[in-house]
Amino acid sequence: MIKDRFFDLLSDSIAYEECPICNATEKEVKRHIDMLLYESVNDVGVRQDIRKALGFCNRHMDLLLSYNDILGDALIAQDLVKEVLTKDFNVKKNGLCPICIFENNIEKLFEDTFINALKKKSFREKLSEKRSILCLNHFRKIYNKLNGEAKEFLYATEKKNLSHLKDELDEEVEHFDYTNKGKKWKDEKNAHTRAFRFLLGKEFIDSNHHT
Repeated sequence: MIKDRFFDLLSDSIAYEECPICNATEKEVKRHIDMLLYESVNDVGVRQDIRKALGFCNRHMDLLLSYNDILGDALIAQDLVKEVLTKDFNVKKNGLCPICIFENNIEKLFEDTFINALKKKSFREKLSEKRSILCLNHFRKIYNKLNGEAKEFLYATEKKNLSHLKDELDEEVEHFDYTNKGKKWKDEKNAHTRAFRFLLGKEFIDSNHHT
């Protein structure tokens, strides 16, 4: 079932020390781009949506180009340039970035899945065992939709894990003190990167991201 698949993706994303909703959404967006480049690039409806939006937003254009699919990119660019010439430069955006539309829809599904998953004891236990942190945006959105035990649990878990991240940031800064010269890095390494992911959510671009 589709709902089970979303739950499994979300549950797997808890293993990382970052927002599970952002992580799961990003994976689905990348899968969507795979399909776009390898299967849908010649679909009439898909290409019409791309033409209406005059391509993609900067963030998703960068992501698309990172696949280095020269043929797929060239077909999309060819279609857009042809559109500009056909309409003698009288073109304007008449729609959102098609990938943004997909991302927003899939993100909402993961948000709803997360809220429903909090009702399951096994999910709460897994969440409390890991150091997964909802990004600030998703925490606020989810927290405001909860009540009772689930709301208290999410607040306590988020604060515990964010406090742990703050401790790691302290250690990361202290690591550069001359008295700690030669000290080996532990979990605190790259704590600043995880902090920026928490603050910026899906807007954070990291070319070295594990997904």
